[in-house]
Formats: sequence, structure tokens, C-alpha cells
Amino acid sequence: MPSCTPGGVLPLLTLRALRRALEGIPAGGVLLGQRFAAHADLPSGAAVDIAVRVAAQEHRGGHLLTTFVFALHHDGDLAAVVDWTIRA
Repeated sequence: MPSCTPGGVLPLLTLRALRRALEGIPAGGVLLGQRFAAHADLPSGAAVDIAVRVAAQEHRGGHLLTTFVFALHHDGDLAAVVDWTIRA
């Protein structure tokens, strides 16, 4: 099975997981940063388990900044860790 480039698929997978976890993207939310750490190739079409958690929240300049961490597993092994910081 061919492998996909983690940088190309990770933003799409995590966006879908974030939308599901929050039941939609917060209105007016602004993505302030993303970090990607790939630990293994993800075969195209592979089943991926994604756990989402809030890693940090802080109020800054009248806005709430939330950092979400996504742990992506394939066949029980950690494939990638992604974090997004969003201002609402």
C-alpha cells in the first residue's frame, strides 16, 4: 500500500477531527499556529484512530486561546502528534 506524505494529510485529518470534537469550528475562530510531528508513514486509505484533547487555554487580549493536541494512531502505533492553537 503506498504511503502518503504526513505533511499533506495531517492538516486534513486533524481539521476533520477538530470539527467533530467541537461539533463545528467556532464562529470567528482564527488559527494562530500548527505543529506537526510525524513518527511513522500513514498508508493511503489506512484506518487512523485520533484522540483529541485540550492541552492549554489562556485569555489574552480579550480572546480565549486554546491549544488542541491530536494523537494519531495506525495499527496501535503512534503515527503523528499535531497541535493547533485557535483564538476564539
